[in-house]
Amino acid sequence: MTRKIVPVLAVAMLALLSFAIAASAHKKTFSTDVTAEVVDSSSETKVVSGKVTSAKKACLAKRKVVATFVDLETVSTKTVGQTVTSASGAFSITLSKEAQNTIVLLEVKQKRVPPKTKKHRHLCGVASTGVPVS
Repeated sequence: MTRKIVPVLAVAMLALLSFAIAASAHKKTFSTDVTAEVVDSSSETKVVSGKVTSAKKACLAKRKVVATFVDLETVSTKTVGQTVTSASGAFSITLSKEAQNTIVLLEVKQKRVPPKTKKHRHLCGVASTGVPVS
């Protein structure tokens, strides 16, 4: 009798294993790009304008964009501005005075998009670009 139960049990375990593999966690990251340029460099204020692009439309709106630079005197990173993108992915940041004559790094932060479950995640990837500010 045990000879008949062992093959049936093995088949049942194999079926459960294949089901578990099919139902395992799924994580997908959509690529994101960012372009930017200094559009207003009059007097003391500098304004950087740009656009976030992605094949996934949900990856355009409400993306956090942070502008930083490396202060060579203190060898530390300083945030000089931040904003959130519009529905089309456009953004504009007025930089602080510290960003004069540097290369500002603009980083678009990662974002989760639907579906948001523990086992099924879609993410909008991180993107960055450098902009010379004179």
